Amino acid sequence: MKHLNLIITLLCLLVFFTVKVPPYVFWPLGLISLGVPFAFLALVSLLIFWLNKGNVIQASLPFLGLLYSLKFLPSFVAMNPAGAEPHKLKVLSFNVQVFNQYAHLADSGYMSSLGIRNFNAEHDADVKCFQEFYNDNKSDTFNTIDVISRRGEYEYHYAPTPVYFSSLDEQKSFGLIIFSRFPIVNRGEILFGQNLPNKGVFADVKVGEDTVRIINVHLQSMSINEQNLLQSDTEGALEEYRNIARRLKRGFENRSHQIEVIRNFAQNSPYKVIVCGDYNEVPFSFAYRTMRQHFKNAFEEGGRGFGFSYNGILFFLRIDNMFYSPEMKIINFRTRRDMLHSDHFPIEGSFTW
Repeated sequence: MKHLNLIITLLCLLVFFTVKVPPYVFWPLGLISLGVPFAFLALVSLLIFWLNKGNVIQASLPFLGLLYSLKFLPSFVAMNPAGAEPHKLKVLSFNVQVFNQYAHLADSGYMSSLGIRNFNAEHDADVKCFQEFYNDNKSDTFNTIDVISRRGEYEYHYAPTPVYFSSLDEQKSFGLIIFSRFPIVNRGEILFGQNLPNKGVFADVKVGEDTVRIINVHLQSMSINEQNLLQSDTEGALEEYRNIARRLKRGFENRSHQIEVIRNFAQNSPYKVIVCGDYNEVPFSFAYRTMRQHFKNAFEEGGRGFGFSYNGILFFLRIDNMFYSPEMKIINFRTRRDMLHSDHFPIEGSFTW
């Protein structure tokens, strides 16, 4: 049992160290890093076991492992008090799932296209960042730019992706967008490669005498069909399981490249930055830790609870984030779990400096 104690502790430490290695070097490390919470629980169990046995020497091994693992705890659960200090900038970030324009969402009982559009239009944030944004100028429901900009009250920077829906209609578009109540003095795109649907966009926003660079990102999706995993059709479920490894490999490798592009771009900004969006990565990943090394995380510094941001069967995922420059301060951060019209929950943060 003593040898097993050493082996388990070393394996747990190995899991903790996997977050330092980019998955494009060895992609299974991205999968192993998902085991950080289980490694933490294993060490807690070992510690309790040896303490009950009265063996302090053996208990010291999982105890030392737990000391190292404590650096992951703030990214898993936050216990910050609600701030009362006035803020200078309030930011909303939301993967809006094309406002449920997809045909398979048309009859979804709780997902309303108008509900999600109107929520975003009525939200009081100064800056609004959307991923999987959809606009159709000819539609009364999906004329989203016109409605959310409040017909000119908000400036915006829109970067459509060359993807089409029912027809090659130039009025219809899909992509990333940033709305700002403050003037946008510069704007652009952050490309990960030609003809790739995932990318980032930025807008330099003039707030009083200061300028803040807002970066909105959507990293490679996980592309796991939850419904197929649970369906009664055994053959269909098995086919989905066979595809998972291939999709995970592509996702881990691509996101680890993409996050380095985003990090470098943000680090070279001449202004303070807020980098928000759908990262499709959990807090125990190379991508998350890469950003966390250089920027603060709004949930960790200003949130409360677990902050799960995915609205689906895998409800325990926190994959939407706001990172920001260390010279800024988060007053409040909130995951809007009362907004049920998308497969993500919106996140909002109030900042000052």
